Amino acid sequence: MRCYSEYTCANCGKKDVKSRCSQCKFACYCSKECQVSHWKKVHKSECKPCIKLCSICTKSPDLCKCKNNPHHDDDGLMYEAPNTTMEERIENLKKFGDVVEKKSKGEIFGKNISRDLIDKGFPRILEKNRIRLHTMMEAYWTKDSLTLGGKEIPRYMFAAVCQSAYSKFIDFDWVEMTLMESVMINNAFQASDPKIYPLNDPELKEIFGALTICHESIKGCAFDNVSLDVTLTML
Repeated sequence: MRCYSEYTCANCGKKDVKSRCSQCKFACYCSKECQVSHWKKVHKSECKPCIKLCSICTKSPDLCKCKNNPHHDDDGLMYEAPNTTMEERIENLKKFGDVVEKKSKGEIFGKNISRDLIDKGFPRILEKNRIRLHTMMEAYWTKDSLTLGGKEIPRYMFAAVCQSAYSKFIDFDWVEMTLMESVMINNAFQASDPKIYPLNDPELKEIFGALTICHESIKGCAFDNVSLDVTLTML
C-alpha cells in the first residue's frame, strides 16, 4: 500500500481518485472495490488515528506559525545540506535495517533491507539528487492545499513537518521518522510535475522505492507505538 495522498488511490496507487473514506476523509480510492479491500487489509486499524490527526491539524493554532517562519536560506533554498557524513549516513541505514529485522520478525521486506540499498549504491543516488529532492518538497508545501477532515488546509502549515521529513530522509535517520513525515514526503513525490520528475527516471524510481520501504517499515514495526502523537507535537 502507498502512503495516503489526495491524488492517488490508497489501495492500488492509481491516479483516478473518485471517493474518500466517509469517516476520516483522508484515504482516497478509485473504486468501491479498492475501498473495501483496503479497509479489510489496512484502513480498519488506521482510520481512527487519521481522524485524530485531521482534528488536531485543523484546530492547532501552532500550525499558523509556519506561515511567518519560512525555511529558506540565503540561496532561496528551503532545506539545509545533510547534517551527517556519508559514512554516518550509511551507519544510520544499517541501524535502520537492524531495527526492522528485530521488530518485524521476518514479516515484512526480509532481513536485508539496509544491505540491499547499500549494494545498489542508494546512498550515492540520494546524495546526487539531494537538491532535486528539496526543490520538489518546496514546490509541494508552497502550493495549493491539503484536504483533511473535509477541510482545506494550506500546505504551508505543514512546512515544519516537510522540513523534518526531508532532513531525516537524506540523513537516513529513518528510525526516528514518524508516519506523518513519511506520508508528507511521499505525497510530494506523487504530486510532483511528471515533466520535471518523470516516472521512468531510474534514480527517482530508486528513491521512491526506498521511501516506500521506509514508510511500510514504520507502519509495520511501530517504532515508537505513538508515531502519530509524536508527529502532532512537532506541528
